[in-house]
Amino acid sequence: MIVVARSSFSAMIMLTCVSLIVGAALGQRLTFLVLIPAIGCALAVVAGFGVAVRLDLWSTILAMILTATGLQIGYLAGATFGSWPRATSKVASTSLAQSRLRPIIQTKNRAMT
Repeated sequence: MIVVARSSFSAMIMLTCVSLIVGAALGQRLTFLVLIPAIGCALAVVAGFGVAVRLDLWSTILAMILTATGLQIGYLAGATFGSWPRATSKVASTSLAQSRLRPIIQTKNRAMT
């Protein structure tokens, strides 16, 4: 009985980790509306997994809640960290362009005076 409880617990942890990774992958490029079918598919997979492993109802419901929450948290993390490199590259390219134009602008101002 203890071995079954440990294996179902580790399976729930694994499902949650996979849902975090999938959510982060979805958050990199897609809009939040993709979460609706993704959560629906994930809940169907988790329900099937609960039936296949013969988990009781509450364990299956807990796994479904953890999976849906993991997808949402992963999506937020993926969307947040996915936008940082793009934002920093725009700032870096803007400051680089300004530093290249600064000598040209200064020479034009000197010529006008």
